[in-house]
Amino acid sequence: RKANPTIALIDWQNPQNNSFTFTEEYSVLRTDLTQTRRPDIVCFVNGIPLAVIEAKRPDGQPGKGPTVDAGISQTLRNQSKDEIPQLFAYSQLLLSITGHDGRYGTCGTPKKFWASWKEEDIPESQMEALKNTPLSGAQKDVLFVDRKPPARIWFEDWASRPLHVSDQDRLLIGLLSPQR
Repeated sequence: RKANPTIALIDWQNPQNNSFTFTEEYSVLRTDLTQTRRPDIVCFVNGIPLAVIEAKRPDGQPGKGPTVDAGISQTLRNQSKDEIPQLFAYSQLLLSITGHDGRYGTCGTPKKFWASWKEEDIPESQMEALKNTPLSGAQKDVLFVDRKPPARIWFEDWASRPLHVSDQDRLLIGLLSPQR
């Protein structure tokens, strides 16, 4: 007798039962098998790459430095058949961020349809509290284990002041919170 069971890869009813992980500079072999591409951040749920993020530096001059559009263009290029389309087979969200701003789309979404996030359910005060929640020493140790000491010094100084919520924060919190 044949059986066709349904196997749930994600527990949608109880998000805490899932594994939420991310990696930086995730190397993916291109379809030509000779080079790799490295999206800045890939977010996994139970090992499935559900979100891919291109992060551009916020320190460029307006109109001259890397922009949200540059991140979108890079993501669109990476989806093409001669690049790394296999990464996007299961991806549900694609984001381009700059440290202050951000937009999102889905696989195959043309650049002109990528959108900013408009949050309607999470109060600004809750977002501010989340952004200003200090990391534990153990969390910082893991975050900075492979970074040069000045990066941690910069972070400690940056995080020592009250941090205001940016459009990038609204996008990340609104779209990538585990309960969502």
